[in-house]
Amino acid sequence: MRTIVETVFGFKMWVVWDSMRKLPLAMRFATIEVHDTQFAREVVEQAIANLAGHARVASLACDRGFLDGPLLWWLNTEGISFYIPARTNLTVYMYALSLVDAGLRQTRERKRSAGYGKNKTMVTDRWEAVGITGLTSAGFYGDLGSGSHQNRNDFVSHPLNAVAVLHDPYKENNPASDTLVILTNAPLDLPLKTYDDRNTIENGLFREAKQCWFIERPARTTASAFRAHAHLTLITMALAFAFRTWMDSQDQLESEGEETGMRTFREKVPQENGNKLIVFDEDRYALFETHETVILCGTKVLKPRSVEETITKEDI
Repeated sequence: MRTIVETVFGFKMWVVWDSMRKLPLAMRFATIEVHDTQFAREVVEQAIANLAGHARVASLACDRGFLDGPLLWWLNTEGISFYIPARTNLTVYMYALSLVDAGLRQTRERKRSAGYGKNKTMVTDRWEAVGITGLTSAGFYGDLGSGSHQNRNDFVSHPLNAVAVLHDPYKENNPASDTLVILTNAPLDLPLKTYDDRNTIENGLFREAKQCWFIERPARTTASAFRAHAHLTLITMALAFAFRTWMDSQDQLESEGEETGMRTFREKVPQENGNKLIVFDEDRYALFETHETVILCGTKVLKPRSVEETITKEDI
């Protein structure tokens, strides 16, 4: 046997992404050999900081590459619900499958059309999932992770919930595949809701970015070029979704009989912004109403337009 040394070039991205609004919240970038969990907590902390004062990270769906006990325990202490598939070689995976008969079972059916024209038929998709609560066989789930401390007599494992997906369209097409078990710290009143929450990442950011936005094809194969290409691609995806959302709202207004042409849009912009001023202070700026700027300059304004009461500097 001969040993052949091969150098592999590649890059890896960590992204916290709002799947509903298609908005990137935080991002990290590194070379391909960096482990998935290395920047996981850092990128979530960045997302929390970016949202401060506007929103909060309530739940996080992630891939099994981020199945790290200290990371999941930290998410739990931050009040963040997580949804992550279990590896098949874990004890908690086998325990979850052994307890499906005692869990909370939920089924769902949905009809859809398949084929086109005269070959069009109606197909019924079926889902079946079982929720198991209070599993204490995930010894890695804690601030210390896996280690010799699990063999101590006083060691107590933190409980986890699990959802075993016994049947779904993927399982129907791949009957020999392993049963999907999703670990979570969220309540399991509706097991299929956990399944839906986890599936938000399956056909979202990375598949669309690779197939439709060519994120794997930068202009040059250098670290700086790839990093700039990746950031630009995510920003462009977010702007494109925002524009499509705006176009949908315009179509809705047109269907209700309102005028939404370009001339109307150009007239609307000055109407909405004609009473605003932008003030620069070196590298900072802020938007003010005209009467706010006048008041800050020392002039008393009694009941400005569209405002019922008198405003003072302290109010602004």
